[in-house]
Amino acid sequence: MEQSLATVVGTLLSAAWLGPDEKNLYWMVPVAVLALMVPTFFASVWIEAFIVEKMAGGIEEAQRIFELP
Repeated sequence: MEQSLATVVGTLLSAAWLGPDEKNLYWMVPVAVLALMVPTFFASVWIEAFIVEKMAGGIEEAQRIFELP
């Protein structure tokens, strides 16, 4: 049990650099993907908000520009 917990924690901490552990890849890849999805989502939201702010002059202005008739 302790070894399994250590493997899961190790996979979460090194999600971008999975080692060649063929027998555990069936669960390590999905765990790594889920672990990396959260920070990628927040980075994307921050970057896109920054670009909208610079290009459209703010969120309110962007909503006015793309408003449906």
